[in-house]
Amino acid sequence: VTKKEKMSKNKKLYKALTFPLILLFILISFVAIYRIFNLPTNEELIRIVKIYFERFGYPVLFISAFIEAIPVICLYFPGSSIVLLAAAFSRQGTLNIFSVILITAAALQLGFTINYFIGKHGWFKIFIKMGLGDTLNNSKAKIEKHGDKWIWLTYFHPNIGALTSTAYGILKMPFRNFLVTSIFATLFWCTFWGIICFLSSGVIEGIIKARWLLVTFAFCWIILQIIKAFRKADK
Repeated sequence: VTKKEKMSKNKKLYKALTFPLILLFILISFVAIYRIFNLPTNEELIRIVKIYFERFGYPVLFISAFIEAIPVICLYFPGSSIVLLAAAFSRQGTLNIFSVILITAAALQLGFTINYFIGKHGWFKIFIKMGLGDTLNNSKAKIEKHGDKWIWLTYFHPNIGALTSTAYGILKMPFRNFLVTSIFATLFWCTFWGIICFLSSGVIEGIIKARWLLVTFAFCWIILQIIKAFRKADK
């Protein structure tokens, strides 16, 4: 193996490791902070969230949903959990389910629209430097293959929709066509998940209470991504 090939291999390895290592650092920091400062128990956390929704419900919901639609940032912020809780709490009278659906859809659509222009004007290169290059390339290939169907398929989760909307901009697809399809797909999925969470509010709270189990799964997923990056570099 020549020195140039070795440097190229190391560069690819560092690039592949950047994203999972950042997530690992955030996860470890979260656990450490939680232990050091003795943060609220599961039941206390649910009660506190309810109080915040009662006082600042819709603004918190809008900001959380908007952040959830921005690539990279959405991975470090529990926007989906907040949106799910908002829909779940609406059954208890804390919020109105129809308002939750519309506000969430408006915030997500605003984020997706910004993503489109980020992709169109070349600012997406920031995301590439943060390890999302392969993911964006995959989204572009899927859009070229499936067209607007890919929006309907990926908008089921804001994090994936964020990548799709950015890829649409990178490909410089017609904005009007993107906007119309995006609005209807966002409304559909927000309505779908809103109704599901409304009808299963007790289950949603149970999932939040089991967050340490979720943290364990997240840790295992990150380790698998690191192993995958080393294997890819070896090939």
